[in-house]
Amino acid sequence: MSFLILKNKFTFSNFCFIIKLVMGMKKKLIIIIAIILLFIAGLIGYMVLSDLKQEDKLDKEIEEINNLMSSQEIDMDRVNAKLDQTVTSGDYAILERSMKSYLKDTFSTLFEIKDILENEKISSLLTIENYEEDGKDFVNSKRYISDVLKKLEDYKQKYPEYLTKEKAMSYISDKNLDSYYIDLYEDVYLKDMDTLKDDELDKAVNDLINILNVSNDVLNLLSNNQSSWVISNDKIIFNSSSLLDEYNSLLNSIS
Repeated sequence: MSFLILKNKFTFSNFCFIIKLVMGMKKKLIIIIAIILLFIAGLIGYMVLSDLKQEDKLDKEIEEINNLMSSQEIDMDRVNAKLDQTVTSGDYAILERSMKSYLKDTFSTLFEIKDILENEKISSLLTIENYEEDGKDFVNSKRYISDVLKKLEDYKQKYPEYLTKEKAMSYISDKNLDSYYIDLYEDVYLKDMDTLKDDELDKAVNDLINILNVSNDVLNLLSNNQSSWVISNDKIIFNSSSLLDEYNSLLNSIS
């Protein structure tokens, strides 16, 4: 009997102990949960703040590139330095590099054409100096015209493609980024891509193509009739009035 009484006392005491233990653990668990929640809240706050700082950096970087490209005298060394650097980190860095790769390829195509447009050699093709230097077969001049025409035709196909959203998105679509970054790239950083369109440049390219084609016709006229013209006193003289008329007509078409 005494054994049974002791057992009952032990069981009741043990039960009380367990209750206290559970209550204590429950309080500790509540405290731990509270700490974890505070940590998570702090982490989320940090991440949000960090993301805002990353976006602010990227916004400023793109704005500085736009300012450089909008100046009257564009310093491509400074532009390329901006395009080659990365000011953000993590997924934002992937977004930044994607955007800058797109801009770099687009600018490269654009300035390749502007270099051609500003090349003084084009305006010297139909000069007396060039007639004397490269005539009467004009092999170098015709080769130059052919090369430039090819570049201009390539530009007419390639540059408008860069101004499509499909082309721009191809620089980021394979980077396995969260949809947030894809949307940011598309909705924020591509919203002003229409500013890259340049109707005046398109007209200048078409005008130059016409000039080069006519210049090629003039050189062909001269090379096919080598015995019908000479250079004298810094002037071209023809022994055929019909040839002179044809020559003048071609020049007038581009004057």
